[in-house]
Formats: sequence, structure tokens, C-alpha cells
Amino acid sequence: MLVEELCGLDCVRDPGQRVLFGQSVGEFLKKPVDLQGRDARSDTVAIVQAVLREQQDPEPGVTALLYAVSLHEGSDVAGTVRERILGAWRSESSRRLLPFEAFEDNDVKAARALLAGHAGTDEGRLCDLLSDELGLDLPRHLTTTELFEHLLDTNAQADGLPPAVILLELTAVLTPHESTRRRLREWCDSWSASAGAQAALLRRREQIEARDLPDREIPRCLIVMVDPAEDGSPDVYVRHWVNRTVGYWAPVPGRIERVTLDTLDAAVERAVRRGEEFWTDADRDGEDQSPIHVEFVLPYSLLNYDVAGLHTVADSSHPVPIGLRYYVHLRSLDRMRLRDPAQLRRWRLRWNSLKASAVARHHSWSGDVQTADDLGMWHRQLVADQRLTAVLLGTPALEGRAMEPLKAAIAEGIGVGLWDRRDPAPQEARTLLDMVIGYPAAQLPITVHRLRLKAATAESGHQLPGGHVAFLYDDPFRLVDYEEEEGVSA
Repeated sequence: MLVEELCGLDCVRDPGQRVLFGQSVGEFLKKPVDLQGRDARSDTVAIVQAVLREQQDPEPGVTALLYAVSLHEGSDVAGTVRERILGAWRSESSRRLLPFEAFEDNDVKAARALLAGHAGTDEGRLCDLLSDELGLDLPRHLTTTELFEHLLDTNAQADGLPPAVILLELTAVLTPHESTRRRLREWCDSWSASAGAQAALLRRREQIEARDLPDREIPRCLIVMVDPAEDGSPDVYVRHWVNRTVGYWAPVPGRIERVTLDTLDAAVERAVRRGEEFWTDADRDGEDQSPIHVEFVLPYSLLNYDVAGLHTVADSSHPVPIGLRYYVHLRSLDRMRLRDPAQLRRWRLRWNSLKASAVARHHSWSGDVQTADDLGMWHRQLVADQRLTAVLLGTPALEGRAMEPLKAAIAEGIGVGLWDRRDPAPQEARTLLDMVIGYPAAQLPITVHRLRLKAATAESGHQLPGGHVAFLYDDPFRLVDYEEEEGVSA
């Protein structure tokens, strides 16, 4: 009711005035009211929550709201809403539960047992979602059980639900285990029935489920961008980002380094080590067995470079190719940097078609670029058939070989490509890659990884295609900000 009343005010609907309105409330309460500026309702919820925290004496909270209304809308409007706000305040306050009233001892014990026994939930992600849902700053690096204990001392929200209950609801959304999800929700249902809060719980559950849910195709990954310095030197700038958890795209940028291709492996290893710190912190129980991807965002001139063969010392005295430990694939720097709306639209359409199909429908390029007509016909066929979602190149991605067709494919939105980096590529390699491209799109990263493992562990493995395969796997829905400024903190 309080939220609805305030949302009807012109000064709250206007984004600029809303910030000033929140500042006025904060000035009266003598404490800041932080607004995220996403939309009127979210900001109003934050204002109301700040007012509701004035638990010992409700008058300052009510007066702060009326003061801000009078200041921004005038005394006449303030007078007409006074009684409605006071009525809403009494209604909301009567339903708020103090921390020691919210739960019986048995409720708390049962919740502790549920949370202590769960595994696989990303606690960093949980804390982020919970902070956003509650409008509260929560301490980081707490386990789920510790966060529950912390919230037991926090007052209920405006809808009457204690934050500890909302924690269990969010944990149910994030847990990968169906049985755990069911038990958590059964606890919440039982508590809400005894507290007379079934309707509030249902509304909040619907609100939570309307959020972006985990997309299991978003992996834990390290994104490494290699960008030539273009100042006459052989140097390259290396940027990297770490995506901590499966299901959510929230890449964290690291430092920028200036190196050469001869020292690229050392820069990549430093980025990998930073990634491992994030992944270890996010998976304290060691339960996440999902693969880790290392994605190289490269300019056209480096797409044939053997990034999967870069060596990392790690914990061994013997350098190991990065392609043995991680799923390594390529992405196009030129396409990501261009951010052309038409090209981005084509890219997304082809990618969605790829995901919707049982297998990728590929467009093959068999040899060198003989004439402009050859390339033109191949390009026109690609444009004419929007069902084509991958390219299979019979020659390496080098100028005069398959680079021109690859550039055309990238311009037309193709996100998947396979080729053998050797020049010339053996016929058996082309035959094998023709089989690989027939796998479902979601299985392509692991299929290419297995080819690399086989080549690295077999006698005469250097002759096998897995040691030379280049794999473009470029998701248009997972972009990074290439304009990060030098000196970004690691």
C-alpha cells in the first residue's frame, strides 16, 4: 500500500525527481537512502524499506515521507495523501514481525538443517540476488547458513516476509538439486501457512521466478582478448575477463598487459590463475564438475594461431597445453568490436537457429580463393540460406586460402566454424571435421576437446587432426566490453 501510494506521485514517476525525493527522505532521517535508478517501483520499494527500518519509533518514518511529499508536490497534495499514508503505515506495521517473533525454534532448526545439507549453490550469486531482492547491503563471503543466521536479526519486509524466508526461496531457485528445491519450498510453505502469509509468499515467489533464471549453457569461463598494438611494434594488448559461475553471464575484468606473441603464454597463464581463484571461491564444496572454457577473442590475423597449444606450467614442472585442461575456442574480435546493429541481428538470428536445430547446418569451403566469382557465389549462397549456421573450411584461415570466406561468414552472422590449421590440411582431417560438425551444437565444445585430448596422449598424436583443429564458437549473447581502460584492477 505504501509503495502503491508513492508510485502515484509525479515526483516519484520522474527519474530525476525520484532521486531528489529519496534524498529528501534521507535528509529527514539523517541517513542515506540509496536508489539504484532502475525503475520507479524498485526505487520506491527502497525508500519504503528505509522508512520501515525506523522500528523503535514509527513517527520519524511517516513524517519523513510526508515531508518529502510536501516538499516536492506541495502542501495540498501532502494533505490529501496524509491519511492514506498513515493508514497504509499502520496496516503494514501491524503485519511486520520482529526478529524474535518470526520463527519458532523448530522452524529455525529445520531451516538450518536444510541449508547445512545443501550443496552446489553459488553462494556469491545467492548473495548478489538476495541483496537486490531485499534492497540491503549484505556481507560477502558468508556461507548460506551463515547468511541465514545473519538475516534472523533483520526485520520483515514491507510485505511481511522475513528476509530469512526469502533467502530460502532464492536458494531453492539456485540449487541444482530437485529434491533440495522441493524441501526448501515445503519449509517456506509450512512457515507461511502458520504465519498467515501464504499470499505474500506466493507473490514473492512469482516475483523471484520472473527474474532471469540460470541458463546452463553459460559456462564458467575465461575470456582472453588479444589486440595488436598497431603502433609499428610486434606487441599485443591482452585483456581478460572471468565468468565465475555456470548459468549467469557476469564477466569480471582484469588487468591489461602489453606483451608479444612470444610471451603470450605467460600472460594467459596469469589470467588462468586469476580465473582459478574465482572458480575455487565460487565452488567451496568442490561440487561443480562443469567444464571451464577459455575463449580467445582474436583479430582475423590471429584466428589461425594455435591458442589451444599455448603452454601453462601450473603445478607441474612440465608445461601442459592449455587445450588439455580447458575447452578452448575462438571468437572474433573484429565482429565484437564493430557492434554493427544489422550484423548483430544476423549473428543472433543464426545463433538462435543453431540452438533450435538438432545439428548445425554447415556451408563448406573446399579450397583456395581462385577468383572473386568463386567467393561471391559462396557468399550469396550463405546469404540466401538463413538456415546455414556453421562453416567448415577445407584450408587454413590464412589470406588467399580460407580467410576471405571466413570473414564473409562472420559478417553474415555465422558463430561456428571448424578447420585444420595445417597448410595443406590432410584429407583425413577434412573427413573427420565433416563428421564432427554433425554433432549437436551444445556438444561441439566437448567433442573438439576430446579430439585434442586424443592427439595429446596418443603415439604420433602430432599427426592427428585434434592437435591442429581450430574451433570458432562465438556466442552473440555473451559479449565483453573491449574498451576497458588500462590499469583496471585485478
